[in-house]
Amino acid sequence: MAIESEKEAQKILSDLNNAEYIVSGLDKKETKKYPAPPFTTSTLQQESASKLNYSAKQTMRLAQDLYEDGLITYMRTDSVSVSTLATKEAKEVISEIYGENYALEVPKIL
Repeated sequence: MAIESEKEAQKILSDLNNAEYIVSGLDKKETKKYPAPPFTTSTLQQESASKLNYSAKQTMRLAQDLYEDGLITYMRTDSVSVSTLATKEAKEVISEIYGENYALEVPKIL
């Protein structure tokens, strides 16, 4: 069924906005999501290009700015290891802001 006019579209929209909706069922299940591993230089550039359409040069300039402002660690590395101190501090921050249920009990080590 095609909508033939703006007037018809507005009528349908009005009917939908004024309708009563009932949830007839709900499936509740617990799932676990795990974070992606830390970026390497190439995965940072790939993700930046695919999600933001940034060039490699733009990405590295922004990363350099973040590094110089003390907001990230040095980004021109292919090491994905994270220090024990950093994982401990991350757990504390996540627990404080979002609650302990959101922090991993034991961090994933790659």
